[in-house]
Amino acid sequence: MCMECLYIGSYGTKSQNQKELLVKCIAIRREVFIEEQSVPFEIEQDGLDTMSSHLLIEKEGVPIATMRMRRTDEGIKLERIAVLKSFRGLGVGKILVNNAINHLREEEHQAKIYLHAQESATQFYTTLSFVFTEEKTVEGGINHVTMVYSPPL
Repeated sequence: MCMECLYIGSYGTKSQNQKELLVKCIAIRREVFIEEQSVPFEIEQDGLDTMSSHLLIEKEGVPIATMRMRRTDEGIKLERIAVLKSFRGLGVGKILVNNAINHLREEEHQAKIYLHAQESATQFYTTLSFVFTEEKTVEGGINHVTMVYSPPL
């Protein structure tokens, strides 16, 4: 499967190309979160996209997966991780998250990397070296668990 992972930076004004890529990211998220999972539009579109970095995976020029990364007081938060339904189970999510981690470890070095995993996806994140914390939340009507990246020694 020939795929390309594109990075969309968060610093300064986005170029026209970056804006076009961000529109593709938002379209994937709309399909996955709003249409499939019934997350309210106002929760999915929280106004933080322009302050975040994004990754977009395209297969033969077709957008199939996305996520965003955002600096918080706690570290770097991985958010809005979405793979189109027809591409799930093919390793696309793993490629996406591993690309994000590799990029962040180069750029952010020792920053804590964490995410709020949907309870149904926690097994997936444990295979990528994320560990559970005690914190649980509900976002968009879906139960989430905070998980922190703990790189293998």
